[in-house]
Amino acid sequence: MSNLFAKVNILPIIKSYFSNFKLYPGNRYSKSSLFLFFIFPLFPAALLPYFGIVVNSNLSGLLLGLYSIFAGLFFSFQIFVFEIISRVVELNLTLQSSRLRIDKFEYIANSISFSILTCFFGFFFLLVLGIFSFNKIAELALSGISFYFLSLFILSLLMALKGIHILLFEEITIQKQAIEEKFNRRSST
Repeated sequence: MSNLFAKVNILPIIKSYFSNFKLYPGNRYSKSSLFLFFIFPLFPAALLPYFGIVVNSNLSGLLLGLYSIFAGLFFSFQIFVFEIISRVVELNLTLQSSRLRIDKFEYIANSISFSILTCFFGFFFLLVLGIFSFNKIAELALSGISFYFLSLFILSLLMALKGIHILLFEEITIQKQAIEEKFNRRSST
């Protein structure tokens, strides 16, 4: 029976995402990061429905489009990250620099995979809200769950963006240094 769901087991994605919150050195987790990424989204999830803000058909359509676009974009970006990781060895960096870059790519890949997962769950709960009719309490609860996954999605998107930004500017620095070294060698000969 355990093999039945092995191909759709999402627990490795969640476990990998949690590794982004580990403090180094050691295996402790950053409590403040865990609070921000998993407890804080409970506030908009609870407060928005409490104040009567629920997922209506207009918001549902908007969010479904948002999730669809970003999920497709993230799948493409996963392939791009894979291509870049495969080239790290070609950069002739030191062992420590290579491992650091791979760790940063792992951080980004974990964030992107989790973002895709939150898109899926957000999409699922929006579809449930759109397809079935519920009483007011169930509608508020499902709206809250939808807002929770939207908050998770936004935070994991920002986490991935930060990682991409860091890697992009590190690459710019590496390329600038390579250009300077190239021109310094030319001018000295």
